[in-house]
Amino acid sequence: MSAALDAAGIVSTLLGARTPAPALGDTATRAARAVMVVLALTPDVTDPSVFDPIPCPADLVAAGPGWTPAGHAPPVLLVDGLAATVETLTRLHVAHGCGSMA
Repeated sequence: MSAALDAAGIVSTLLGARTPAPALGDTATRAARAVMVVLALTPDVTDPSVFDPIPCPADLVAAGPGWTPAGHAPPVLLVDGLAATVETLTRLHVAHGCGSMA
């Protein structure tokens, strides 16, 4: 995903799968304007509460086939597939006037 975002001219920061949820909130707080994406490839690793420590005004995106619509209320956007994820992130990037992606 990082390569696809780079090709679209969007700077991103990748945090690994073992990043603790509070670190997501800390990263969003440090970013001037952030879109936080949590990728899950299988349902056994999804936990909607991972978005809880992320402060507004970050946009929240649950990406990948592991997420299901159940338990995801707005403001979390649900996307699946690389193309749909890059399209959503590009749209958010443009809407926020070229803010940083985390």
